[in-house]
Amino acid sequence: MFIELVNLSIECFEDYDKRDLISRLLRTHMKRENLVLSNRESLKMMLLSGCFGHNEKSAVEDILSYFRDYKCLQDMVVIKVLVDFSDRDVHSFEDGVIVAGWGRFNDTLSVSSVRLYLENSSEHELYRTIANYYKSVILHNNGISISFSVVNGGGSSTAPEFEKGKELSPYALAITDSDRSYPDQSVGSTAMAFTSNDRDRITPYHVIVLDVHEAENLVPLSIFLKLVEKHQLCSDIYDSYKSAIEVDDRYSIHFDIKNGLNWKKIARSDRRALEFWKPLFELLYPESDCVVGSECGGCESCPSIPGLGSNVLSNATNVMELSSPRWKFETKGEGLLEGVWVEVGKLLFSWGCGGFVGKVRAT
Repeated sequence: MFIELVNLSIECFEDYDKRDLISRLLRTHMKRENLVLSNRESLKMMLLSGCFGHNEKSAVEDILSYFRDYKCLQDMVVIKVLVDFSDRDVHSFEDGVIVAGWGRFNDTLSVSSVRLYLENSSEHELYRTIANYYKSVILHNNGISISFSVVNGGGSSTAPEFEKGKELSPYALAITDSDRSYPDQSVGSTAMAFTSNDRDRITPYHVIVLDVHEAENLVPLSIFLKLVEKHQLCSDIYDSYKSAIEVDDRYSIHFDIKNGLNWKKIARSDRRALEFWKPLFELLYPESDCVVGSECGGCESCPSIPGLGSNVLSNATNVMELSSPRWKFETKGEGLLEGVWVEVGKLLFSWGCGGFVGKVRAT
């Protein structure tokens, strides 16, 4: 998180509680958990002060060394924190800026990396990859670290855990999929359990509701192809999925990646689901009486598109971990998916940015 220390003074350095918070925040900067900044005058006062030790002063030297680079990052993030040392209890939010009084950071947990609540902690590698894609491909900046403290929400328990987490820190982030099987469908029960305020706008406790059916829909075709090459995915199933999303790129974000889709389920869904999926099934099964008649006859040979299996996300993230983040999205079928990566990547970068990776430069 981009954290700026404001209203600092010599008196703050001499106050034990304020000095302790400054020290803890500077240590998170050195661990690349947060990106901590202040004005040059305050930073130079810290270096001259006898109140801080070697580790804290090393952090200050790093901040001064990269001062202009760090300042420029303010324009690249959608949210930042001002820690106000003149007010113990203030907590406000406006135009992407959280103003938090110094007394709001009462323990180590509250100053560490932003707590990221996930339905399943196994999704973390996927989101880390998306964040790295955004910073390297979109921002052309590989030097900034991205860090989160991941909390496994456990599916339907994610929203209640997120609410409890609001007592632990002045800010937090959550990600949940939408469970939408067609455009403009209402979000599923897991996403709906979060407050509409946290879902619908950027707040200090923000929930990213992915505009995809589930996390698996975020995996690019290039990664699925690698699974085929590693014999972890049947080539026929891959070809079937690829052909489907090339018909309409919206299919890539609403298809049930794990379980697939059959006509019986579509025909017995609501009208909008039928209208969305029927063109695809008409192309794949032009001779099917059920598809042509927009009904389900209860036959033994229901038209279907196979899923990629329950292990596809874990297999895909293992491949991603060893691959470059510079994915080449398919020009046909993945336009919407790339847009989701950019949108989500920007939010993850904004909430999780830390200092530059590498050694501290001398000032």
